[in-house]
Amino acid sequence: MMVQQLPDDMIFEILTYVPADTLYEQRLVSKMWHKFISDPIFISAHLSHAESGLIFQDFSTEKLRYKVNFLYLEEGRFRTKDLKLPLLSGAKIRASCNGLILLENIPESGDLSVANPVTKQWIKLPPPAPNKLLSSRRIYASQYGFTWHPGTNEYKVLCFSERKAVCLILTLGSDKWELVNVPEQFIQLARDNTSVNGFLHSIDGDFDDGDKEDMLSMDTADKSFHKKKLPKCRGEQDKLLELGGSLSFISRIDSTAEFEIWVLKDFDKGDWIKLYSVKLDVGVKLANSRSLDSAKPICCLMNGKLVVFAVDRSFYAASTQQPWVKRIWNLKTEHCLTHLNTLVSCKTF
Repeated sequence: MMVQQLPDDMIFEILTYVPADTLYEQRLVSKMWHKFISDPIFISAHLSHAESGLIFQDFSTEKLRYKVNFLYLEEGRFRTKDLKLPLLSGAKIRASCNGLILLENIPESGDLSVANPVTKQWIKLPPPAPNKLLSSRRIYASQYGFTWHPGTNEYKVLCFSERKAVCLILTLGSDKWELVNVPEQFIQLARDNTSVNGFLHSIDGDFDDGDKEDMLSMDTADKSFHKKKLPKCRGEQDKLLELGGSLSFISRIDSTAEFEIWVLKDFDKGDWIKLYSVKLDVGVKLANSRSLDSAKPICCLMNGKLVVFAVDRSFYAASTQQPWVKRIWNLKTEHCLTHLNTLVSCKTF
């Protein structure tokens, strides 16, 4: 039976499992394919099936530009793909959300843009209006956030200034930035944060201040700030990460090679569940036993099926489903982000 002879709803369902870059490259195969790929309902269904990989920049000495690479797992092997999104020197990927990336210094120094590396669509974000806290129309942020809130279906870009204890928030589609004062006890959000379902989260304070058991959160919809308990006092190597659409807390068990993975199931109640544990010494040989003291989780792959660890200057993926660990030879930088290749359009805002 030819594909064209299948019912439309069956073709619709099949195409939601086809990788976004393949779909986009073949969008001219038929009018039906092109119609599906442009349909917001199809884009949303396709997004729900997309599996996460890692996006990172790599400088090409041959072409004198930064390549944007996507790392993914296929048939048991880690592969990288050039997304063919040329970036000039100085351009930086600051955040990723549902297949869109936040770019700094594009098109010019101090500018911010949002782009989809698959469709090559991009929009320049409006500059903030000068005010008493911002002396120019340029944004100089110590930390960024990029969120999609399921309650409002809005994408928001956040720029934190640690020095001024403020946050600028732009809802995509709007031309005005909103200035929000960040309470002093939540300033850690301006140093490091993890975005999950419209919230930004960070662990309270620096490790040098002692063990911490509090998590700081900001709801980007109503600009409210919250403090919740972590499932245990955190250690120096522990991290908050997005894992399969949920917030996770990954914590090393004492001085062992084992890390516990806790998932926050109910934010309002602060209920954490210990979901997985992984051991970094399964099937791989680390440089030495002291390497574990530098191991730290940096991001997740395949919607939480893998957790990526930086160990010294090497990178390893540990499965949350099976007892195996693999070294990722083709990842050379810790500056990578969990990313989905999708068809989400930034032109609709």
